Amino acid sequence: MKSTPLSRLFALALLGAVLVLPAVAGKDKGGQDENHGSKKRAAHAGPQKQAHKGHDAHPGHSTQQSHDWQKQRGWQRGGAWGGHDDWKGGRAKHWRNEHRTWAQRGGYGGYYVPGPQFNLHFGPRHDFRIQSRPVMHQGYPRFYHQGHSFLLVDPYPETWETGWYKSDDVYIDYNDGYYLHNRRRPGFPLAVTIIQ
Repeated sequence: MKSTPLSRLFALALLGAVLVLPAVAGKDKGGQDENHGSKKRAAHAGPQKQAHKGHDAHPGHSTQQSHDWQKQRGWQRGGAWGGHDDWKGGRAKHWRNEHRTWAQRGGYGGYYVPGPQFNLHFGPRHDFRIQSRPVMHQGYPRFYHQGHSFLLVDPYPETWETGWYKSDDVYIDYNDGYYLHNRRRPGFPLAVTIIQ
């Protein structure tokens, strides 16, 4: 077969496609490495090792240490809100003074939602409504979402209506600990912890 400039050009284009496609295949539309993004999302949601009842232990801690942190109410460190006996007591008088981040509490030491489940059901893309008033448990409002039991360990802001749990779309995200975010009232992340 005789080689012509057109056939050589076609061969070079084909060779280029064979060499470039495998490198591009791992990129998303924005040119980001898809594997890097999934690792970042998995790291965001905590460790991948399964613990009992669908929860992961805190990174660097065993399931027993996470259980002990919960039993000792580790969320109360750093001058955190002490909870109340009824729902009305769960409202802040001055939220900015009463709210504590997980860093101010000494870090989140409780259970984690496994990474794949977190990515499917939690984060800013997964709004939900609590619907019914959270029940008081150990002095803190408790609610359930996606098979997990959460305690609100921050009071809700004084500017929120008492029935916000029925009317407002919320989501749970992770930033060195879990926070409940309110779509209708942004800027007030409420610390929550997973309990068993």
